[in-house]
Amino acid sequence: MQTVSWSELEALRQCPLKWKLAYDERWQGQATGTDALSKGSCYHSVKEAHFKALMSTQADPDATPQDRLAHAVMKAQERIDQMREANEYPEETVKLIEWMYVGYVERYGIDPDWRIMAVESSHVVPLYEPIGRTGEWQEADDFNMKIKLDLMVTDRRDRLWIVDHKSAGKVPTGEKDFQWADQFGIYQYGVWQLGYRPTGTIHNCSLSKPNKGDLFSEGDPEWKSTMKATDPEKRFKRTFMDRTMQELRTIQWEALQTFRNNRAALYHPRHPDEERCKWKCNFNDACNMGRRNGEEATREYLLDIGFSQEFRRN
Repeated sequence: MQTVSWSELEALRQCPLKWKLAYDERWQGQATGTDALSKGSCYHSVKEAHFKALMSTQADPDATPQDRLAHAVMKAQERIDQMREANEYPEETVKLIEWMYVGYVERYGIDPDWRIMAVESSHVVPLYEPIGRTGEWQEADDFNMKIKLDLMVTDRRDRLWIVDHKSAGKVPTGEKDFQWADQFGIYQYGVWQLGYRPTGTIHNCSLSKPNKGDLFSEGDPEWKSTMKATDPEKRFKRTFMDRTMQELRTIQWEALQTFRNNRAALYHPRHPDEERCKWKCNFNDACNMGRRNGEEATREYLLDIGFSQEFRRN
């Protein structure tokens, strides 16, 4: 039985060669601390501290909303201070995450309509395949799926929601932006396999691209009167999604088929995309080098720029 993940599925669907380099050959570069992955990891770490602190006080009858928020902010700030002291990330990244977190707290506070059920929980769930045309499904014997859930909450109507924290240079406008966001379907189906009945998923987005007016105030040497802060209403967006059971089954079945087809593949070609290759692939330059000079040049270039093969990571 082989355990796969959403990130592996996403890489494989984006580009088979990217999957081969990242997940088969296990090439890994040094994070700069300012790349999108580093910023996302940093923000997730702070949000984890925030929600774990809220979870630890929600059953305390003597804790006021103000007390609970102060405790959560203290724990999140402790995490930010740890990152600074340990130089885990460049200061520009830490300052950005601090700005995002402060705005998040101003917008949502303790999320009084939510009861926190789990924070940063990891699970391995089965994938299923149809049994001929019978309408029945059986557990696959070759692949299962690892899921990591940022947050699970129930609302005031006791409905269970799966929350995934995201950061983006532009917040989404509506549910149609996520019609093909299979990550949320995979997670919702996975939680069903754990024995729960989630109502749906929430894309919990925070803006990660501040205006200069967000960073500088009157009196700062860099401040100019033309600088404008971002409208608080445009910095955060929660998109609620629900999928039918048939849709969930199809999403996980197609994921299973993607991995099975890849296992049988003799060659992993590039899937060039002018925009996506530039901003969503760490192998962009090495990939182009291999296309120009032969596939061995891809690996030679990766070594030259400090990549290494790390087989101990998950």
